[in-house]
Amino acid sequence: FWGVIPMNRHFFGLEDGSPIHVLGTDKLGRDILSRGIVGARITLMIALTSITLITIIGTFAGITSGYLGGRFDLWFQRFVEIILAFPQLPLYLALTTLIPVTAPSNVFLAFVIAVIVGLGWAQLSREVRSKTMSMARIEYVRAATAVGASDVRIITRHILPNVMSHVIVSITLGIPAIILLESF
Repeated sequence: FWGVIPMNRHFFGLEDGSPIHVLGTDKLGRDILSRGIVGARITLMIALTSITLITIIGTFAGITSGYLGGRFDLWFQRFVEIILAFPQLPLYLALTTLIPVTAPSNVFLAFVIAVIVGLGWAQLSREVRSKTMSMARIEYVRAATAVGASDVRIITRHILPNVMSHVIVSITLGIPAIILLESF
């Protein structure tokens, strides 16, 4: 049992001890299920790394833009609109063809992650900005400002926890979207 307790019990198996292939085998006798699980590691690594970076960049940019407001918000939102104006799928395909075929796989994976993050953070930033602007008008945030709380404290203690519910939903919807985008 986990390499500590010697056991001869199996969850399922045949009486003669031969292996079970749930999804069958290929022409060379390799198990298809285990090969699929091993192959899914790279896809999940790309999706989880991308969504982590998208979440960090998008949340930070959205909260900063929504909380500061004014001229910074105006110019930053024009920049976000420029990024959102590009058609994403053709741009993904065009940018991934820029990397040479002879590049190592880790360079290619890093480039794919950079392209996905470079185009994906803008939508989350826009959504977090709108939530931040609505949170900044709530009474307890105004009260914290009135008693002299710093901007960092207001953002981390009052605005960020209220925005996180929206960010979590965005993460759960973003992971399958990135997997589908990567497979395409």
